[in-house]
Amino acid sequence: MSEVATTHRYLPAIVTVSVIACFGLGYVGYSSTLPSGTRMHLINSESALMKLPVSPKEWAEARASQMFKAWETAERMSPSEAATVGMIDVYSLFPETYSCDKNNFVRLGGDLDGAKWTCGEYFKPAPGNCVAVSLGSNGQWQFEETILGHTKNDCTVYTFDCTGTWTPPHANIKFFPWCLGSDKIIDGRIYKTWDSITKDLGLTHVDYFKMDIEGFEWLALPPALDNLAQGGVLPKQIALEMHFWPQADGVAKPYRAASTKNGMDWVHPMINLFRKFYSLGYHVGAAEYNHLSSPYGCCQEFTFVLV
Repeated sequence: MSEVATTHRYLPAIVTVSVIACFGLGYVGYSSTLPSGTRMHLINSESALMKLPVSPKEWAEARASQMFKAWETAERMSPSEAATVGMIDVYSLFPETYSCDKNNFVRLGGDLDGAKWTCGEYFKPAPGNCVAVSLGSNGQWQFEETILGHTKNDCTVYTFDCTGTWTPPHANIKFFPWCLGSDKIIDGRIYKTWDSITKDLGLTHVDYFKMDIEGFEWLALPPALDNLAQGGVLPKQIALEMHFWPQADGVAKPYRAASTKNGMDWVHPMINLFRKFYSLGYHVGAAEYNHLSSPYGCCQEFTFVLV
């Protein structure tokens, strides 16, 4: 049996062991790959015995290090091999690496499609200085109204959607017929980079960023994350829905799901995209299947926190 075939055969088990070792048991076993004398080394060798205080960020980094190893294993598969991996196993490659305070873990936007899990400890804006961004609207305002309710109307929500024009139901909701992309107009629709959006509106910080654009995240996210890496305004929390259906034209090759004789390869583009988030300091704080799609079907909700 080839190395690739062996990797594919045991991928679910490898992922499961990594998740149990890192997340289920609450600690990471000693690893000789971690430099002796570093804080990460001490987490692995002693924290299970409660000998050392360990910060949430250090725990998140320890969990992420195990996840990265699972990614390296998965990346050895060819696109054709990866296409045979079931969606439940694809999702399991991207677990929560930051443990949100469950006493402050709230769902904003209701209970149906469009609602987002929120780490409360990362959504405590200063009075009179709350800024939230909602990308994707279609004239539905439940998410925005929930943000206002959660903050007692002490927040300004900027909503963007270039597919139409709608009147917001509240003065604290500001609507702009823009989409996230390059600075250009295509078929009469206005696209702006994240840098242009924040500069045009004078935004120096963003407390919460929500994205639900029905599959176009594969087109919009990579350049936006590149923009952030160059010094753009980093949202403290990003909540988005990832869609796993035919992608729009123009998706860059590293993020394009390859079509193979076995189906679509979502493993490699997901890893490539999530590496960008982690390189910026984000960690997954919430991961949930979209329960309105048939089991493990089209969509997965993620919330990233800037740890």
